[in-house]
Amino acid sequence: MKLPVSKYIKHLVTAYPFVSKTLREAVKPQSEKRNHHCYGVTLQNKGIGYTDLNELIKHPQDLEFTIELVKVILPDEYEKESWQMTEDEKA
Repeated sequence: MKLPVSKYIKHLVTAYPFVSKTLREAVKPQSEKRNHHCYGVTLQNKGIGYTDLNELIKHPQDLEFTIELVKVILPDEYEKESWQMTEDEKA
């Protein structure tokens, strides 16, 4: 079975390096995470902490994503988290 591939031109995915950094940092142990408050200065001087993402920021390119759909869960088939609930559902 051929998986669908989504292609995006570079001006539509300028935030990708920052999203990717956030996802990479999310799975790290707390002791390995870096917390920077002056993000603009850090970005200018040190990049975002990943060589491949720094390169993508300096030299943007079109990106191609392959996303595999593993499972379909219908809205009424899972337990909602509080941020997904209406005020009535939380009560």
